[in-house]
Amino acid sequence: MPKVVVFGSACVDVLMNPETLPRPGNTVLAKTYVLLPGGKGANQACACAMASRDGGEDEDEEEDGDASEKASKKAKTAKTKAAKAAKAAKIKTEFVGAVGADAFGEILKKTFAEAGVGITGLATHASLPTAVASVVVDAHGENQIAVGSGANLSVSAKRLSNISRTLGTNTFTLHKNDVLLLQMEIPVAEVADAVALAHTVGAFSVLNVAPSAPVPIAALEKIDFLVVNEHEAIDVIRTLAATTFAETQFLEKEIITALQAAQHIATRFQVAVVVTLGADGACACLPIRPGGLDESGGESRDSCDVISVAAAKLLTGETIKDTTGAGDAFCGAFVHALASGLSLPACLQRASVAGTVGCLAVGARTSVPDGETLSRRQNNVEVTANWGSGNTTTTEQALFLFNAPGTAWTRTGRRK
Repeated sequence: MPKVVVFGSACVDVLMNPETLPRPGNTVLAKTYVLLPGGKGANQACACAMASRDGGEDEDEEEDGDASEKASKKAKTAKTKAAKAAKAAKIKTEFVGAVGADAFGEILKKTFAEAGVGITGLATHASLPTAVASVVVDAHGENQIAVGSGANLSVSAKRLSNISRTLGTNTFTLHKNDVLLLQMEIPVAEVADAVALAHTVGAFSVLNVAPSAPVPIAALEKIDFLVVNEHEAIDVIRTLAATTFAETQFLEKEIITALQAAQHIATRFQVAVVVTLGADGACACLPIRPGGLDESGGESRDSCDVISVAAAKLLTGETIKDTTGAGDAFCGAFVHALASGLSLPACLQRASVAGTVGCLAVGARTSVPDGETLSRRQNNVEVTANWGSGNTTTTEQALFLFNAPGTAWTRTGRRK
């Protein structure tokens, strides 16, 4: 069974809850504060580990309809099987990063252990402190965050390679078919080196462009999934436009939507781009089709298929309390499902559930769902597919969509 390796940041959050967010030059008061484990990398690792936790049994959904609804019935059966497979999957999650030799570092090591995240690749820096984030969340659940990076600036991609064994015993090696998850809270050069290593060994790489930062072209040409929100999708285009003519031309359009930006990135670099759209759910722009889908399967194309999922619905009594950890919960559940061999729609459904449930309590990890919750709520998330031609989904396409593993839609999947 492949493992998930999260290469990224870890920090302690200082969380405050004033009525309003501070404006530039303005101070606001909160009644108190709390210390919570955080860092986008650490949050995503814990969300992934949570998805491997045991849960109860789910009831199968009834398969109604006549023969004319064959595609719908078979797709529904495939989705139910996928949910059960995901529940049974015990995916090992490892975190590779750095903390300081201080009390905050010990807090993070303890929370990794409690979450079931391996820390073979976690370094303890002798002089740099553990990173700290100031997280301010107002009465409406909106947030502002500033991070003092500390030991996160020392994170090295060498720890993912076999050569790192010469550096000591506290190392970690990335293998073929593993899933590597990265963010942008550590040095960009190390992110690019880690992506290159994953590409070389045949591991699948998923880059979450958060916080928003320039993504090296060399990384875009090797990663398998790029995960962005609406703002980050357009930011990627804007930073590329500073050096490339194709993006300069693209930006000359009067109106650019996040979906348009994602489709442009996907076809330009042949990378699957997942865009999170808040209350509108998420979509995946896919320039590569798995072999066997049709005559274009396994080949690069200049257009995209788009698979969309709705936002998971709130249940009675549930309310959104804190959006801080939504993206991290989404990414953690997504890579767990990828490593489990689930279909891309199932990966997106489970990620959508995690993104919603992860907002139900204050704190980035407080309400991150376990595998039972993901499986129980997954099939209530609507899935639609646009094959680029405007045609309705055929029986063959529906079956393939819900049976082909999500990794088959990637450049690394095409090489296998």
